[in-house]
Amino acid sequence: MILQTLLKPYVKLRPRFRWVVDWYINGVVSLALGKQNPYDDFNGSLQPKEKAYLIKHLSQIKLTPVSSDPVDIEAGITDKVRVLLDTLEYEKEWSESSNEPYSGLIFVKRRDEVLALAEILSRHPRSASHFRLGCLLGSSHSLYRNTFLDITRKLMKDQPQSETLVEFRSGDKNLIIATSVAEEGLDIQACGNVIRWDIPENMASWAQSRGRARRKRSSFVLMFELAGYDDARVAEFERLERQMTALYQADRAKPQIQVEEEALDEDEPVFKVESTG
Repeated sequence: MILQTLLKPYVKLRPRFRWVVDWYINGVVSLALGKQNPYDDFNGSLQPKEKAYLIKHLSQIKLTPVSSDPVDIEAGITDKVRVLLDTLEYEKEWSESSNEPYSGLIFVKRRDEVLALAEILSRHPRSASHFRLGCLLGSSHSLYRNTFLDITRKLMKDQPQSETLVEFRSGDKNLIIATSVAEEGLDIQACGNVIRWDIPENMASWAQSRGRARRKRSSFVLMFELAGYDDARVAEFERLERQMTALYQADRAKPQIQVEEEALDEDEPVFKVESTG
Protein backbone atom coordinates (compact mmCIF):
# COMPACT_ATOMS: atom_id res chain seq x y z
CA MET A 1 0.00 0.00 0.00
CA ILE A 2 2.82 2.42 0.87
CA LEU A 3 4.66 1.79 -2.38
CA GLN A 4 1.41 2.06 -4.35
CA THR A 5 0.59 5.40 -2.73
CA LEU A 6 4.07 6.74 -3.46
CA LEU A 7 4.08 5.74 -7.13
CA LYS A 8 0.38 6.26 -7.87
CA PRO A 9 0.92 9.75 -9.36
CA TYR A 10 3.47 8.23 -11.76
CA VAL A 11 0.84 5.87 -13.17
CA LYS A 12 -1.75 8.63 -13.47
CA LEU A 13 0.67 10.98 -15.20
CA ARG A 14 1.80 8.45 -17.81
CA PRO A 15 -0.97 9.04 -20.39
CA ARG A 16 -0.52 12.82 -20.28
CA PHE A 17 3.19 13.52 -19.73
CA ARG A 18 5.54 11.01 -21.34
CA TRP A 19 8.78 12.87 -20.55
CA VAL A 20 7.97 14.16 -17.10
CA VAL A 21 7.09 10.75 -15.64
CA ASP A 22 10.75 9.75 -15.89
CA TRP A 23 11.73 12.95 -14.10
CA TYR A 24 9.09 12.39 -11.44
CA ILE A 25 9.96 8.81 -10.57
CA ASN A 26 13.70 9.56 -10.67
CA GLY A 27 13.21 12.42 -8.25
CA VAL A 28 11.02 10.54 -5.78
CA VAL A 29 13.19 7.41 -5.68
CA SER A 30 16.45 9.35 -5.51
CA LEU A 31 15.09 11.52 -2.73
CA ALA A 32 13.97 8.50 -0.75
CA LEU A 33 17.17 6.51 -1.16
CA GLY A 34 19.50 9.47 -0.86
CA LYS A 35 19.03 9.78 2.89
CA GLN A 36 20.71 7.62 5.48
CA ASN A 37 17.39 7.30 7.31
CA PRO A 38 14.64 8.01 4.76
CA TYR A 39 11.47 9.74 5.99
CA ASP A 40 12.73 10.41 9.51
CA ASP A 41 11.53 13.99 9.11
CA PHE A 42 7.97 12.98 8.29
CA ASN A 43 6.68 12.94 11.86
CA GLY A 44 7.37 9.25 12.34
CA SER A 45 4.30 8.28 10.34
CA LEU A 46 6.10 5.24 8.87
CA GLN A 47 6.92 2.27 11.05
CA PRO A 48 10.43 0.71 10.86
CA LYS A 49 9.09 -2.31 8.97
CA GLU A 50 7.32 -0.01 6.51
CA LYS A 51 10.50 1.98 5.92
CA ALA A 52 12.54 -1.19 5.35
CA TYR A 53 9.92 -2.54 2.94
CA LEU A 54 9.81 0.73 1.04
CA ILE A 55 13.59 1.04 0.75
CA LYS A 56 13.90 -2.57 -0.39
CA HIS A 57 11.43 -2.20 -3.25
CA LEU A 58 12.45 1.30 -4.29
CA SER A 59 16.02 0.03 -4.59
CA GLN A 60 14.87 -2.53 -7.16
CA ILE A 61 13.44 0.08 -9.53
CA LYS A 62 15.51 0.57 -12.64
CA LEU A 63 15.57 4.30 -13.22
CA THR A 64 15.47 5.78 -16.70
CA PRO A 65 17.94 8.66 -17.18
CA VAL A 66 16.19 11.96 -17.72
CA SER A 67 17.33 13.88 -20.77
CA SER A 68 17.64 17.66 -20.71
CA ASP A 69 17.92 17.82 -24.49
CA PRO A 70 15.19 20.17 -25.82
CA VAL A 71 14.52 17.72 -28.65
CA ASP A 72 13.77 14.93 -26.17
CA ILE A 73 11.61 17.19 -24.05
CA GLU A 74 9.60 18.29 -27.08
CA ALA A 75 9.18 14.69 -28.22
CA GLY A 76 7.95 13.69 -24.78
CA ILE A 77 5.09 16.16 -24.34
CA THR A 78 1.49 15.78 -25.43
CA ASP A 79 -0.60 17.80 -27.86
CA LYS A 80 -2.41 19.42 -24.92
CA VAL A 81 0.89 20.72 -23.54
CA ARG A 82 1.74 22.10 -26.99
CA VAL A 83 -1.60 23.94 -27.06
CA LEU A 84 -0.79 25.34 -23.63
CA LEU A 85 2.58 26.58 -24.90
CA ASP A 86 0.85 28.20 -27.90
CA THR A 87 -1.63 29.87 -25.56
CA LEU A 88 1.03 31.21 -23.22
CA GLU A 89 3.05 32.64 -26.10
CA TYR A 90 -0.05 34.31 -27.58
CA GLU A 91 -1.24 35.74 -24.26
CA LYS A 92 2.20 37.09 -23.37
CA GLU A 93 2.57 38.77 -26.75
CA TRP A 94 -0.96 40.21 -26.49
CA SER A 95 -0.27 41.71 -23.06
CA GLU A 96 3.07 43.19 -24.05
CA SER A 97 1.61 44.67 -27.23
CA SER A 98 -0.50 46.85 -24.94
CA ASN A 99 2.52 47.78 -22.81
CA GLU A 100 1.30 45.61 -19.94
CA PRO A 101 3.56 43.04 -18.28
CA TYR A 102 2.26 39.50 -18.56
CA SER A 103 0.83 37.87 -15.44
CA GLY A 104 -0.83 34.48 -15.61
CA LEU A 105 -2.41 31.82 -13.45
CA ILE A 106 -2.86 28.18 -14.50
CA PHE A 107 -5.37 26.10 -12.54
CA VAL A 108 -5.03 22.32 -12.39
CA LYS A 109 -6.87 19.72 -10.31
CA ARG A 110 -4.03 17.57 -9.00
CA ARG A 111 -0.88 18.39 -7.05
CA ASP A 112 1.21 16.08 -9.24
CA GLU A 113 0.02 18.01 -12.31
CA VAL A 114 1.37 21.19 -10.73
CA LEU A 115 4.74 19.47 -10.43
CA ALA A 116 4.59 18.10 -13.97
CA LEU A 117 3.62 21.34 -15.71
CA ALA A 118 6.09 23.39 -13.68
CA GLU A 119 8.94 21.07 -14.63
CA ILE A 120 8.02 21.07 -18.32
CA LEU A 121 7.55 24.83 -18.57
CA SER A 122 10.78 25.51 -16.69
CA ARG A 123 12.75 23.38 -19.17
CA HIS A 124 10.98 23.65 -22.51
CA PRO A 125 12.80 26.09 -24.84
CA ARG A 126 9.53 27.84 -25.77
CA SER A 127 8.78 28.79 -22.18
CA ALA A 128 11.90 28.51 -20.00
CA SER A 129 13.26 31.98 -20.77
CA HIS A 130 9.90 33.78 -20.86
CA PHE A 131 8.08 32.74 -17.71
CA ARG A 132 9.19 33.00 -14.10
CA LEU A 133 7.27 30.23 -12.42
CA GLY A 134 5.78 29.83 -8.99
CA CYS A 135 3.63 27.03 -7.56
CA LEU A 136 0.79 26.97 -5.05
CA LEU A 137 -0.41 23.69 -3.58
CA GLY A 138 -3.32 22.96 -1.33
CA SER A 139 -2.91 20.96 1.85
CA SER A 140 -4.44 17.73 3.08
CA HIS A 141 -5.97 17.06 6.48
CA SER A 142 -4.64 13.49 6.37
CA LEU A 143 -1.27 13.01 8.10
CA TYR A 144 -0.71 9.78 6.16
CA ARG A 145 -1.38 11.51 2.85
CA ASN A 146 0.78 14.48 3.75
CA THR A 147 3.74 12.14 4.27
CA PHE A 148 3.82 11.47 0.55
CA LEU A 149 2.87 15.00 -0.45
CA ASP A 150 5.88 16.27 1.48
CA ILE A 151 8.11 13.99 -0.58
CA THR A 152 6.89 15.48 -3.85
CA ARG A 153 6.91 19.05 -2.48
CA LYS A 154 10.68 18.76 -2.16
CA LEU A 155 10.94 18.00 -5.89
CA MET A 156 9.91 21.52 -6.82
CA LYS A 157 12.06 23.21 -4.18
CA ASP A 158 8.89 24.47 -2.58
CA GLN A 159 9.15 27.95 -1.07
CA PRO A 160 6.70 29.35 1.46
CA GLN A 161 3.38 30.23 -0.11
CA SER A 162 3.63 33.78 1.20
CA GLU A 163 6.92 34.34 -0.64
CA THR A 164 5.45 33.06 -3.90
CA LEU A 165 2.56 35.52 -3.57
CA VAL A 166 4.88 38.43 -2.74
CA GLU A 167 7.06 37.69 -5.78
CA PHE A 168 3.98 37.42 -8.01
CA ARG A 169 2.70 40.79 -6.85
CA SER A 170 6.09 42.40 -7.41
CA GLY A 171 6.47 40.87 -10.87
CA ASP A 172 9.47 38.72 -9.94
CA LYS A 173 7.23 35.80 -10.91
CA ASN A 174 4.82 36.21 -13.79
CA LEU A 175 3.18 32.79 -13.93
CA ILE A 176 1.72 30.67 -11.14
CA ILE A 177 0.59 27.07 -11.47
CA ALA A 178 -1.88 26.23 -8.74
CA THR A 179 -4.51 23.86 -7.46
CA SER A 180 -7.88 25.19 -6.32
CA VAL A 181 -6.14 26.78 -3.31
CA ALA A 182 -5.70 29.91 -5.46
CA GLU A 183 -9.35 30.14 -6.54
CA GLU A 184 -10.39 32.04 -3.43
CA GLY A 185 -9.18 33.11 -0.05
CA LEU A 186 -5.65 34.07 -1.07
CA ASP A 187 -4.50 37.62 -1.67
CA ILE A 188 -3.58 37.28 -5.34
CA GLN A 189 -3.57 40.39 -7.44
CA ALA A 190 -5.77 40.54 -10.51
CA CYS A 191 -4.26 38.51 -13.34
CA GLY A 192 -4.17 39.37 -17.00
CA ASN A 193 -4.52 35.74 -18.06
CA VAL A 194 -6.21 32.82 -16.30
CA ILE A 195 -5.99 29.34 -17.82
CA ARG A 196 -7.90 26.29 -16.64
CA TRP A 197 -6.05 23.10 -17.56
CA ASP A 198 -9.13 21.05 -16.62
CA ILE A 199 -12.87 21.61 -16.65
CA PRO A 200 -14.00 23.02 -13.27
CA GLU A 201 -15.72 20.63 -10.89
CA ASN A 202 -18.66 22.96 -10.28
CA MET A 203 -20.09 26.40 -10.94
CA ALA A 204 -18.44 27.93 -7.88
CA SER A 205 -15.02 26.80 -9.10
CA TRP A 206 -15.78 28.15 -12.59
CA ALA A 207 -16.82 31.56 -11.26
CA GLN A 208 -14.02 31.87 -8.71
CA SER A 209 -11.22 31.02 -11.12
CA ARG A 210 -12.68 33.17 -13.88
CA GLY A 211 -12.96 36.02 -11.40
CA ARG A 212 -9.17 36.09 -11.04
CA ALA A 213 -8.95 37.62 -14.55
CA ARG A 214 -9.87 41.12 -13.39
CA ARG A 215 -7.51 43.43 -15.24
CA LYS A 216 -8.96 45.88 -17.73
CA ARG A 217 -7.44 43.79 -20.51
CA SER A 218 -7.69 40.20 -19.38
CA SER A 219 -8.55 36.76 -20.71
CA PHE A 220 -9.97 33.51 -19.37
CA VAL A 221 -8.92 30.35 -21.23
CA LEU A 222 -10.64 27.01 -20.70
CA MET A 223 -8.95 23.90 -22.10
CA PHE A 224 -11.27 21.05 -23.06
CA GLU A 225 -11.84 18.52 -25.81
CA LEU A 226 -14.28 19.41 -28.57
CA ALA A 227 -17.14 17.13 -29.61
CA GLY A 228 -16.93 15.14 -26.42
CA TYR A 229 -18.11 14.84 -22.85
CA ASP A 230 -16.83 18.31 -21.97
CA ASP A 231 -19.14 20.09 -24.43
CA ALA A 232 -22.25 19.59 -22.31
CA ARG A 233 -20.50 20.64 -19.10
CA VAL A 234 -19.14 23.85 -20.64
CA ALA A 235 -22.57 24.66 -22.10
CA GLU A 236 -24.16 24.16 -18.67
CA PHE A 237 -21.62 26.46 -17.00
CA GLU A 238 -22.26 29.11 -19.64
CA ARG A 239 -26.04 28.78 -19.14
CA LEU A 240 -25.71 29.16 -15.37
CA GLU A 241 -23.41 32.14 -15.84
CA ARG A 242 -25.97 33.85 -18.08
CA GLN A 243 -28.62 33.25 -15.40
CA MET A 244 -26.38 34.72 -12.70
CA THR A 245 -25.64 37.76 -14.87
CA ALA A 246 -29.34 38.30 -15.65
CA LEU A 247 -30.27 38.12 -11.96
CA TYR A 248 -27.52 40.55 -11.07
CA GLN A 249 -28.53 43.02 -13.76
CA ALA A 250 -32.21 42.73 -12.82
CA ASP A 251 -31.38 43.48 -9.22
CA ARG A 252 -29.39 46.55 -10.22
CA ALA A 253 -32.26 47.74 -12.44
CA LYS A 254 -34.77 47.81 -9.56
CA PRO A 255 -35.95 51.33 -8.71
CA GLN A 256 -33.88 52.80 -5.97
CA ILE A 257 -35.69 53.66 -2.78
CA GLN A 258 -36.51 57.29 -3.08
CA VAL A 259 -35.56 59.11 0.02
CA GLU A 260 -37.47 62.10 1.12
CA GLU A 261 -36.55 63.96 4.20
CA GLU A 262 -39.47 65.34 6.11
CA ALA A 263 -38.34 66.82 9.33
CA LEU A 264 -40.40 65.77 12.30
CA ASP A 265 -38.08 68.09 14.04
CA GLU A 266 -34.74 69.52 13.13
CA ASP A 267 -32.80 66.36 14.04
CA GLU A 268 -34.98 63.49 12.73
CA PRO A 269 -35.23 62.94 8.92
CA VAL A 270 -37.96 60.68 7.49
CA PHE A 271 -37.22 58.08 4.78
CA LYS A 272 -40.27 57.48 2.58
CA VAL A 273 -40.80 54.82 -0.11
CA GLU A 274 -43.09 56.48 -2.66
CA SER A 275 -44.68 53.27 -3.98
CA THR A 276 -45.90 52.18 -0.59
CA GLY A 277 -46.03 55.36 1.38
